Amino acid sequence: MPNELGIVGWEDDSGDSVELGDSTNDGNALVKVQLFRGRVPDRELDQTRSQGRQILCQIAGHVSIPATGARVMVATPDGLEDIPGAGVIIANLDNNWKARGNMGQGELVLQIPGSPALFAIRKNGTIILKTTDSGGNDVTLTFGPTGLFYQSQWVSSAWDFSGIRTFHVPSGAGFFAGGMAKLPPPFDALGAVPGFARMSATVVKADGSLVLLGPDLPGGAQVWQPVAWGPDPGPGPLLVTGVKSSSVKCAP
Repeated sequence: MPNELGIVGWEDDSGDSVELGDSTNDGNALVKVQLFRGRVPDRELDQTRSQGRQILCQIAGHVSIPATGARVMVATPDGLEDIPGAGVIIANLDNNWKARGNMGQGELVLQIPGSPALFAIRKNGTIILKTTDSGGNDVTLTFGPTGLFYQSQWVSSAWDFSGIRTFHVPSGAGFFAGGMAKLPPPFDALGAVPGFARMSATVVKADGSLVLLGPDLPGGAQVWQPVAWGPDPGPGPLLVTGVKSSSVKCAP
């Protein structure tokens, strides 16, 4: 028996097309498939579906569980056509051209029909995970040779050669960390590739039992001094116009 083309579901059976395996049976799923081959010649022709032989098939390990109405390719060992589960669905066939988008030859797109989620691999080594929320907004995670990128209507994040950039899209609050251009003397003492970090928001809060601000010198050479808050002490004594913090300290 050659490979056969069929459609999931039997035309005279309105029940479930797939019986999933579980602990009460041998664990194999059985799928109702009606082949195009084997149609009785004097039957009224229905051009919307297959009308041939009805068989029960298993599913190959790399193939997703097919939905009712899906077109499938079935392989069956010769002489075992009447044994339930002898036929194996080796491929789901689809014409989901929208999912392929601007992909090219030799590239792969995997998407369950009817689902907004897809997985794509491009020839340049880029891997894309994409879905869409209930409002039609895309949520995309892309990673490859140039970095990792996440994009949604709420958050935008990029990890690449320039550093790390993460932003809350509606408010503009964000964090950036990366390298700066080589500085001229005497600032080159800061390092061959000095780093830079910035947090930006309407309110920036550092919450910790002990918050230390200043350079982290080798061997603990820095001296941490308490930070004062309250009115500007000006020339007056600190204890009169301000209060020292026991948990926030700065290194001069």
